[in-house]
Amino acid sequence: MESDSSIIYYYSRTKNTKTVAKDLGELLNCPVEEIIDWKKRKGFTKFIISGYEAMKGKETKIAPITKEPKDYKHIIIGFPVWASKIPPAIRTFINLYKKDIKSISLFCTQGGNGGEAAFSIIEQLLNINSSFKVTITKSEVNKLSYINKLENFLDH
Repeated sequence: MESDSSIIYYYSRTKNTKTVAKDLGELLNCPVEEIIDWKKRKGFTKFIISGYEAMKGKETKIAPITKEPKDYKHIIIGFPVWASKIPPAIRTFINLYKKDIKSISLFCTQGGNGGEAAFSIIEQLLNINSSFKVTITKSEVNKLSYINKLENFLDH
């Protein structure tokens, strides 16, 4: 059964992307589902390893999702930027479900830069252009000053 609505899938290592995803879900009144990486990524050493894996385009094992992308017309994907790349959990999710994803919007959280490059990776993997993209900095998350950026999703 295909729905007329959107769904947000997100991966978050430090909870910044999770915070934004929850707020966007409330704003759009749509479901939000976390993509869970089974690999432990907390701590400085794991942070470095995770960045390396993202740079190399690695995948990881993710937990099963409960809401199927094929049941939604529009998919919103949120993720942190790692070394101007997408996290392994997002790459795995996209490769598992790309046949079911026909329309996307993207948002990312980042400490520095690289969001546009990461968006391009997803668009290339899916072979579609996103209808909307927004980059949110760690500082904007900490200050809760990103809501106006999320409101732009309402126009797309």
